[in-house]
Amino acid sequence: MSEPLSLSPEGAAEYLSLSKPTIYRLLAAGALTGKRCGSRTLIDGRSVRAFYAALPDFVAGTPIPNAPHMLSGRVRRRKT
Repeated sequence: MSEPLSLSPEGAAEYLSLSKPTIYRLLAAGALTGKRCGSRTLIDGRSVRAFYAALPDFVAGTPIPNAPHMLSGRVRRRKT
């Protein structure tokens, strides 16, 4: 089966294991490209695959930036 030409925001989110709001943020930032068809947003399938391919590889034991244990000295507090 061939790869789809376009994906819905929900489909792109499922494909990348991200949330739908994150997909819209990536569109706004230009990391993903899309088109409008009436009220529908269509995400370009090639841009989704290119975005995923450009992500850095995870290597076990490598520190993850902004991970909670990496934020030494910063205390995260909940807003009340």
